[in-house]
Amino acid sequence: DCNGNNAAMDACGVCNAESENACYIPAIESVSVSPDSILPLYQNGIDIQFSVKLDSTSINGITLKSSIPENIDPGNIVFGKGVNDSLIQIQLNNKVSGDTIAVSLSADNIQSAAMADKVMSEDSTLTFKVAYLGDFDNNGHGSNGSIINTDDIEGLITHWGSDSFR
Repeated sequence: DCNGNNAAMDACGVCNAESENACYIPAIESVSVSPDSILPLYQNGIDIQFSVKLDSTSINGITLKSSIPENIDPGNIVFGKGVNDSLIQIQLNNKVSGDTIAVSLSADNIQSAAMADKVMSEDSTLTFKVAYLGDFDNNGHGSNGSIINTDDIEGLITHWGSDSFR
């Protein structure tokens, strides 16, 4: 009963919902590394947090592609992290300096664990630029044309022999 109107309440607790059980539709809630940002060479993985628990077959709807043709295995896609079934982890195996890694999500394959007919609403591609080796201030993907500059050399000299390299 929806406020005495005899209307149907869906599984999400919404009366007369425009999209029935919409709370079960998977959506990206957060990404551990901001897409379109520079991915540090020491970064070994990317976590994608979804709004709902996912069916374990959802990993079949995610592909990784490197902009460097020789990098045929940029990483692995892992379902869950511990007991978190709403998280997909991208484990990066072969980061190549200056590469761009695209994580493509096919909406039809990213399914809710609770309701298999509820899938992501649209395809999505997350793009990550891998840092250049020696570009300590990560400005190499900029438009100024200079990848390694005096700021990078000064940073190298300043931090040589220390544990402060990030």
